[in-house]
This record gives sequence, structure tokens and C-alpha cells, in this order.
Amino acid sequence: MTGGLVAAQFDQGRDPVKRRGASRKQKDRRLTARPKIRIAKENEAGRREELWKEWEKEMQNENWDGAIQTARRSTKQFPKEYFGWENLAWGLHRAGRTRAAYRILAPLLKGLKLPPSPSGRAAYFLACFSSMLGKGRESERWFRLALALAVDPKKLVLDAMLQAELSPLKGVLETILRESRI
Repeated sequence: MTGGLVAAQFDQGRDPVKRRGASRKQKDRRLTARPKIRIAKENEAGRREELWKEWEKEMQNENWDGAIQTARRSTKQFPKEYFGWENLAWGLHRAGRTRAAYRILAPLLKGLKLPPSPSGRAAYFLACFSSMLGKGRESERWFRLALALAVDPKKLVLDAMLQAELSPLKGVLETILRESRI
């Protein structure tokens, strides 16, 4: 009778021995899945850091086109993260394409389209872009958001006072510095 059961299982393409082996493999997969996930996340973090360093290098060398290309790769590899979009927008701005930079970054922040919270960096960039595009009130709102998200608000205001793009906001920045207790 046992032989008939085995034969019937073979006829249906099921081998009881292999089935037992498969469950062991499944157990092995469960045991090894976490390290694979951790390795994948470490690889992602490594790629993120490589892209960031490459972008910074291009920016320091004032190679705006190279910075833009690196940022585009960042947005393709990590489309749901702000850093690539921020880098792309800043690269475009530095290349003299401020309106294009604004058009890329503003909808992402206005609609909170990406899952994590927006960074103060994105809001700061939008303050710069808005200011350069003659949108003073909007620029001030973006700067106030950047200030609310800043780790060191006083340093942000002092740095902003030196930022050429924010020179139209100098009076506002002085008022913020004077009125706030930062």
C-alpha cells in the first residue's frame, strides 16, 4: 500500500522526499532572508553614498552637467527619496536653469508626493529658487519651513544672509534673527 501512495505521488509530479527537502529549503530561506535584506540595504546605502559623493565632486568642480547627470541617476535609482530630486534641482539652478529647478522640486514638496517628510534642504532650495524668480512671499514661506525643519536655526539664518540667492530676503532674515529667540 505504501508503494501505491509513492507511485501516485510520483504520477502527480510530487516526490515526498523532495517535498520534505523543499520545506527544509524554505526554512533555510527564512533563516537567510534577513541577512540578504540587510546586505541589500547596505548595498543601497553604499550606492546612495557613492552618488552623493560623485554629485558633490561635480559641484565642487563646477561641472553642472555632470552634477545634473549624477542627480538624474539618483532619481532613477531612488525615485522616492528627496536627496536625488534636491540634487537635481540645485544642479539645474547652478547651470542657470532656475525655473526648471523650481518646476521639479516645488510640486514634490507642495504635494508631499514622496513618502518621508520633506527635508529642510528642499525647502531652503525652494526659498532660493523662489527668490531668484521674483516670488518674494513664496520665498519667505519656504525659508520659514526650512527654518522650522533646521537642526540649528540660528546657523541657517546666518548662512542664508550670506547666500546670494536670498539677498532679496535680507530684511526678512534680519527680522527673523532679531524677533526669534534662536
